[in-house]
Amino acid sequence: MKSSQDSQSITLFSKPETGKVEKTITSSESGRVKFQGSYWPAQFYYPSSHLSVNPDEVVTIVGRQGITLLIVPEGSPLPHEFSSNAPIQSNKDNLRSAEWSQKLSSRLSVLLKLKRSDDGDRYLFQA
Repeated sequence: MKSSQDSQSITLFSKPETGKVEKTITSSESGRVKFQGSYWPAQFYYPSSHLSVNPDEVVTIVGRQGITLLIVPEGSPLPHEFSSNAPIQSNKDNLRSAEWSQKLSSRLSVLLKLKRSDDGDRYLFQA
């Protein structure tokens, strides 16, 4: 029978991040990592690696599976998806950011009832 962890898909991050080990991680046991100010369960991205990382060691976080972060020890090879030959996703991220900014600007103007002036240089508040 598969565990729920096995059935969850792996999501790789657009770029590797760093975290700090809070609880020892081995190839056979998950541990805990501090990442972006919170503590997360973590395991090796390469489960067959016969390594361990100890508290206070820095690790590279490459993705997640459910809420479990997938890590590689600092200085270890990254998954091939992060190689220089991998497609660059930053253009897609920039496009999403521009679309988000446009939507936010549009919604804020409605919320604040702003109207662009005839010369287009400023916004006027409509009561």
